[in-house]
Amino acid sequence: MPEQLVQGKSLEDICQEWAEKLQFPVDQLEYEVLEKPGLFNRNWKVIIRWPEGADHEAPGQADAPDIPAAAAQDPICTQVEPSEQGYRLLPGLGLQSVVPDAQAGQLFKNGQEIQLPTQIAAEDQWVFKPACVPGWRNWSWEVREKGFVAVAVVQQQKSRRAILPKEIYSGEVLDIMKCVRWETSEAEGDFWPAARYVEELEKKKITFGCRADAWQEILAVDGEGEVIVAEGVQPVPGQPCVLYDGVNNTTALGSDPDDRTKIDYFASKITLVEKDAVLLRKERGIPGENGYDVFGHEIKPKPVHDIPLTAKNNVRLSEDGLSLIAECSGRPVRVDKSGYAVEAVYTLNHDVDLSTGSIDFPGNVMVKGNVQEGMHIFSDGSVDIRGAAAHAEIRGDRGVKVSQTVHGGKLLVGYHSVVRLELGKRLTELLHQVQKTLKDMRDLLISAQESGFKPGQCLKLILEKRYPHLPKLAADTDAYLTQNAGSLVSEELASVVRVIKQSLTGLEPVKDTSVMHLNQACENLAQMIAQMAEESKEEVCCEVSYIQGATVESSGGFLCEKAVYNCTIQAEGDVLIKGVCRGGKIISGGNVTIGELGGSGVSSTFVQIGGDKRLKTEYCHPNVIIAVNKEIVKIEEAYRKLEIYRAGGVVQVDKLLVRDQE
Repeated sequence: MPEQLVQGKSLEDICQEWAEKLQFPVDQLEYEVLEKPGLFNRNWKVIIRWPEGADHEAPGQADAPDIPAAAAQDPICTQVEPSEQGYRLLPGLGLQSVVPDAQAGQLFKNGQEIQLPTQIAAEDQWVFKPACVPGWRNWSWEVREKGFVAVAVVQQQKSRRAILPKEIYSGEVLDIMKCVRWETSEAEGDFWPAARYVEELEKKKITFGCRADAWQEILAVDGEGEVIVAEGVQPVPGQPCVLYDGVNNTTALGSDPDDRTKIDYFASKITLVEKDAVLLRKERGIPGENGYDVFGHEIKPKPVHDIPLTAKNNVRLSEDGLSLIAECSGRPVRVDKSGYAVEAVYTLNHDVDLSTGSIDFPGNVMVKGNVQEGMHIFSDGSVDIRGAAAHAEIRGDRGVKVSQTVHGGKLLVGYHSVVRLELGKRLTELLHQVQKTLKDMRDLLISAQESGFKPGQCLKLILEKRYPHLPKLAADTDAYLTQNAGSLVSEELASVVRVIKQSLTGLEPVKDTSVMHLNQACENLAQMIAQMAEESKEEVCCEVSYIQGATVESSGGFLCEKAVYNCTIQAEGDVLIKGVCRGGKIISGGNVTIGELGGSGVSSTFVQIGGDKRLKTEYCHPNVIIAVNKEIVKIEEAYRKLEIYRAGGVVQVDKLLVRDQE
């Protein structure tokens, strides 16, 4: 298959040009890319190939006179022979002129260099001396990372030499630049040697951590690149002083940033210490190891600071200074990171953080500082936080109040009531599903009397065909009782749920006794659910000043003095937001009163109220969704004095439209 080395500005232009020259369709041409546009050549350089055949003769071939055999096959083919000077060119018949190019090399006609396009004569002798582009190699030095890394910024261009193919298919004009391609040649040019590299390292006094293979990486750089020539050794930090809490029996407090100091106080078993008990013990820190930069300078690690133990009320320091010892019996209180006191009353006068740990307390809790991220306060009484809370979990069974900002986290008010409600929902759903299963089983048993099916077989069949999810529902309910309900679950209730789970699992439904056990369990469970529903709820409230990105669950009401942003608030009682509420979701079992609801440029705000409750807001922005039971009201314009309620079975919307005044 004939071929020709050509170049052009694009592959499409090259193919179109040669299809017209050879009178071939474009799709019959093949090409191989040799060189893409780059720094020294902005053209594509490819080899064009086309199929052989008498029906597609090149222009001028039919009228060609007698020519040598080497050129007779293709009159536009120019033969190229290597010579001592470079290449000897044997122009093919049909070639009219040649175009030299100084960048590609020197072109000689009969021993004389030509620099302009020249006509071809039969007796002319043509020699092409290809150009050689010299390369270079140099570098600059940078010391980074405070002296621990030395980098050579290398610039390197390898030498290149122009070469010609053995045959050139060029038509009537031979353009030398379009025919040459470049290949890497032996190093010619200004290449900084390895000796200079070593000399400069010595001058810059880079003596430590020199990499043995750095020079080979420099030689491999093509264009520009960075090579790390030396690396120092960072100092090894020491181990800090570690405190061990003797009261809570925790280990390595302060050695792990995720540790939490947890003070457990329960109503029936308050933690007490005896006289001379060790409250806090210290383990001295371990110094670190020195490091070295690339100049060989010694770098010392940060010193390990000692944490002096602080003896507070009724606590003394041991003779070796490594322990805090109780001077009397009483309740131990961690007053700061390194101090203890023994008191009869629990009081927290600063932040809840790693130095104090999270708080579990059966009575009321007052925090005069902030609650830091990741901490929690669990109280069977009320929680009063005079500061702020950030990404913390706060539980107050009788109420929660946060005087400053709440960012993220969770507030749970009336924990036992919330769990009781969730437990009631789960138990009611389980009872309903089991009762439906038993009813369908009895119907199947009656209709299949002639088949001789037993109750257990009918139960198994109904479970598989209609209620395949029921065994998992029973297992999930049992797991919830174990993990979340705590003291709210009696042994009798737990036993009933276990009987239901076991009777629905595996091959148990096949047994006729399982049907009897399920019937009895349903009767007992219905009585327990009714008893739980009769228990009265204590009126509690969650009060905040400003809250953002948090979750609130309250068995009572919710009160916010300033603003609520992107929160999920679920309250069984009334919700009162005196300021702004934007984004998030509010689900209320009572009335909802909001100063300003929603906002432009924020995500939609969702509010849900009961069918007999009211939503009132002084100003409501668009993009607000309000649900009255299952009926949805979308607010798409701004309104004043918006009030939504149900009257006569129909949702009523009272509002004053705000016209755009801009």
